[in-house]
Amino acid sequence: MMAFRFRHIAGVLFLLSLLFAGSGAEIKAAPQGIFPSRIPPKLFPADPGLSSARRQAAIRAGRFPQAAYVYTRRKAVFLLNGDRSCTVSLQDEIYIRKASFTFSSFGRNQFRKAKVILPNGRWFETVPSGLPSLPAGTFLTLTGTVKVASPHHLPLQQISYDMQKSAPIAGFEIGFSPQFRHKFYHVPDSLTGSRREAGGRIVYSWEGTIQPLVPCLSETYPRSSRMRLVLTTLTSWKDLHRWALSTMKPEEQLDDFSRNQLRKLISGVSDPAEKVRRIYDHLNRIRYLTVPVGEAKFRPQQISAMLRNGYGDCKDKSNALYVFCRELGIPAERVLVNSNGQVDPAFPSWQFNHMIVHIPELPGFPDGLWLDAAGGEAPFGELPAGTLDSVGLVLSGQPQFRKVEVGDPEKIHSRIREHLKISPDGKVDLQVRLSGLFASRFRRFLSTSGNRLRSELENLLDSLIPGSEMQFFQFHSNSSYYDFRARLPLAHFLPAMVVRSEFVKPFIPNSIPRPIRLYDGHQLTFSRRVVAEGRSFKDFSWQIRRERYFAELKVQGDQIDYSFGLIRVGDNQISPLLYKEIRSALNQLRLRLNSIQEARK
Repeated sequence: MMAFRFRHIAGVLFLLSLLFAGSGAEIKAAPQGIFPSRIPPKLFPADPGLSSARRQAAIRAGRFPQAAYVYTRRKAVFLLNGDRSCTVSLQDEIYIRKASFTFSSFGRNQFRKAKVILPNGRWFETVPSGLPSLPAGTFLTLTGTVKVASPHHLPLQQISYDMQKSAPIAGFEIGFSPQFRHKFYHVPDSLTGSRREAGGRIVYSWEGTIQPLVPCLSETYPRSSRMRLVLTTLTSWKDLHRWALSTMKPEEQLDDFSRNQLRKLISGVSDPAEKVRRIYDHLNRIRYLTVPVGEAKFRPQQISAMLRNGYGDCKDKSNALYVFCRELGIPAERVLVNSNGQVDPAFPSWQFNHMIVHIPELPGFPDGLWLDAAGGEAPFGELPAGTLDSVGLVLSGQPQFRKVEVGDPEKIHSRIREHLKISPDGKVDLQVRLSGLFASRFRRFLSTSGNRLRSELENLLDSLIPGSEMQFFQFHSNSSYYDFRARLPLAHFLPAMVVRSEFVKPFIPNSIPRPIRLYDGHQLTFSRRVVAEGRSFKDFSWQIRRERYFAELKVQGDQIDYSFGLIRVGDNQISPLLYKEIRSALNQLRLRLNSIQEARK
């Protein structure tokens, strides 16, 4: 994704987000044996204290009979230093319940030492990246200390600590300096109720169950729905708002070169909306590139420099669009958002990774207009994935938040429409038309594939028509339309009737534990028409149509039509119950596609 995205904002801030997202070494299945193809570490004889700790861990892990391994305790301490740096101490205790496991090297930057107590009571020490495969009944402790440097450009120090892992967690202890403001998200009330003060720190100790994180493909807000703790030294939105405006103000000027470029762009145009469209389209064509070094993490380029250099990131392009509109007398606002995430206006903290522009009033757009020129993925009037329904901090006047929404839902209706014709000799013509979210993703695919384009397209074709051989491909990037010509391996062969994998994968789990938003909350429709010339199928008609979803199948003569869609309502959250309904309808469609038969002659 794109960045000013203030995503690379603080080497400190977002490095930490990644750092603590993987704060425990991941465990993967491995062959049997304790020390495969490794030099065995030095083993020490059984120690009563360590053996007792292993037995206690086994009892705690027994609450999770289905889990292969359990985090029996996680401990984290965050101490703010006088220079605004932060010292972080981490400890994970893990009990292995089943089979034999090995650890990847993930987490070696956080954890410096591992102590391993084997089932027979003997133990050894090593570094996490040097851990061998381990048998069931092993108990280990990972420890480490990390110093987080003081952020020199941001007016805050901030850490986000993810509390869920890929395995259950039986207990937590979290402590931090009282200078930090803090907030827990999506945690049990019993955890927040355990607060106490000890040793000059705020401490939370909790004996409970934190279930493993279950990711859902195509979900817009997976991270913001995780259980997590955010620590920050920011005291108010006003402080952050003032800092952001002062950081950007030096680059809000137009020089003669920039003004000449603006005049060329709007030459011969009187309609304000068309002027904005031309500016937007030009900025969209500029290569997206970010150089997050020093102040460049936060301060946009000079507008003339971006135009001359031919590259810019989201803050560069948004600032240029804002200044150009201001030069034309068109009110506009720069807005900080969290692309593919959420913002909590009730808790002042750094929550942003992207910048877009809002135009409150423009002829032809009575509900205002949101523009994201960063990556060249969305045509004028549409939004790419990641920002719809998010809340952004407006960088003008006094601090205020504005919701990113569109007046006409049809403008963000995402569609894939396919027309597949199969001739008796095995020739295939496939035409695909994309709009909305899928068109944005296709443009991104074209812009990033480079010389891999043909092989990528062959893989795409094989996923649509297994066994086919591509003979011709043409795409039309402006209209997001493309077509294939291919040949099937056998004449009179009919490919399996399938629903696009993009729609199937999010519904693989039997259930979900919490409401989710799929496909950025867009309304979406997939439809495919298959015409098998010279064939005749049994007539059949079936449909399910509800307020939030539909699935349809119609078979007649040589033609098969089927479709599946999610209908947007409000913020388009899908509850666990609705998820099961949609999953059932999708599976019914797939079963009926598999049952299509030819008519008897």
